[in-house]
Amino acid sequence: MRVKGRILLGFYSLLFIAAGAAVLAAVFTWPQLAGEIERFFSAAENKWIAGLAGALFILVGLIGFWESVRSAPVEEGVVQELALGRVTTTNTALENVVRRAVRQIRGVREVRPVIRPLPGGLNVFLRLVLLPEVRVPEVAAEVQEAVKEQIRSTVGVEVAEVKIQIENITYDPAARVE
Repeated sequence: MRVKGRILLGFYSLLFIAAGAAVLAAVFTWPQLAGEIERFFSAAENKWIAGLAGALFILVGLIGFWESVRSAPVEEGVVQELALGRVTTTNTALENVVRRAVRQIRGVREVRPVIRPLPGGLNVFLRLVLLPEVRVPEVAAEVQEAVKEQIRSTVGVEVAEVKIQIENITYDPAARVE
């Protein structure tokens, strides 16, 4: 969120908190503020309704205020210190590198990568959908080597482990036997 939006959200949140506190104060401590307010709050069910509305205002205000002051989540990735400064490669970028490596291997229909950066290198977990004519051990070894080499050559980071889960071996309706 932009700074302008955060400031505006913070202002509205403080406004909600103040409005909720005023309603709660009027309900429980200051019913003599005005004749109309006193009449409205003389009924027990109206006090509970107004009290719940005030509590809801405060809750919405606190949530909005918290959202305005908390920092945005930092996407996990690989940080490298180079001669001219720091380079951060996000997990999204690393996953795209993995997809590119696996897309070149015959027999893989679909890949869903999950990457965890660790001090000793990257842990890569792949969920694969394969075509039926492939040999799983051969394709798995080829995928592991391709992913390791593609990440090393593209990002310059070592891969500690490439785990593969074959989720499905599926028929490809586009491939016809003639």
